[in-house]
Amino acid sequence: FSSLEKLTVKDLKTEANIMDPDTSISKVIGALRESGRYQVFTKIENKFGIISMRDILKVTNITSRKISSTYQHIPMVNLDQGIQNISSVMEKYRVRALPVVEDNEIIGEINSTSIVNAISQDTLKKFKIKSIMTPNPIVMTTKDLTTKAKKTMIQKRIDHIPVTENGKLKSVTTSSQIVFRMLPSQSVETGMWGAEKEKRLDYPLKMVFDEEPVTCEVEAKTSDVLEAMQKRNSTYSAVLLWDEIQGIVTYRDFLKIVAAEESKLDIPIYIVGLPEDPFEAESTRDKFLKTITGLKKSFPEIIEARSTIQTKLIRKDRRRYEVKAMIKTPKEIHSYIQMGDINGND
Repeated sequence: FSSLEKLTVKDLKTEANIMDPDTSISKVIGALRESGRYQVFTKIENKFGIISMRDILKVTNITSRKISSTYQHIPMVNLDQGIQNISSVMEKYRVRALPVVEDNEIIGEINSTSIVNAISQDTLKKFKIKSIMTPNPIVMTTKDLTTKAKKTMIQKRIDHIPVTENGKLKSVTTSSQIVFRMLPSQSVETGMWGAEKEKRLDYPLKMVFDEEPVTCEVEAKTSDVLEAMQKRNSTYSAVLLWDEIQGIVTYRDFLKIVAAEESKLDIPIYIVGLPEDPFEAESTRDKFLKTITGLKKSFPEIIEARSTIQTKLIRKDRRRYEVKAMIKTPKEIHSYIQMGDINGND
């Protein structure tokens, strides 16, 4: 992993799609399809923004809507920044890439793919895919409508949904596949786009995905899974036990390995359900890492730690939370649950 510690943004910077804030979303989609990318960047005054496939899913009229009314502000990075803390920033803002800026202009991007590809094989071989995968993903069937998948991706803030047929995995539908279907046909007039959009997405998922999903077994090494994803130019791998879906892994999940090394724990740690607010998310992550760091000193046999956070609004000013933690050792698994209410001012 020492090779990653020495790398800076300059070493992994790639070209970025940069577009004017007045560009229409339909043109953004066309540019993303042509480049094979997930996001574009923009600059408005002295701030930098991003618009991703998942942001585009929310747009109701892609011909009239512009980047300036759709993008989200994100921090920029510079060429001399170290790589290891970049992944936590990406996690905080739930993005796959950040703009690289020099002299107040975007000169490229640093993305999760280039960071993950820079992790040494020796480090990757230490982890099994089950320790970093996102478990129990939302699953749909080939008969479910594309509109349902689109709404689910927006609500759950995800980009991949495994699709089954007769109980077995058929493929995985991605946000990119749905976004590209949102483009109107050349014969459709701009004024008719609203009705046509709904019509174009009102069909079963079996019409959207590719027929050969990228899959792996739950006990596979992360190095082997990453290699398979790279060969297929895929953003995911569905994780199976026999024919049953156990989870899904994306490049964002691989960044957990970077986070584990940064925490100096040398064990896989992941947290599902972090707050949307970046400051709350960072605070929650830090508390969990400090807790596990303390436990690891007293119980060095810990080999894995997981936490799942669920919150539910029960009143306008009150939320109910449930935190599940799992600490794994070679001999047993320890599970803990804490529940309570959070006042609006807490």
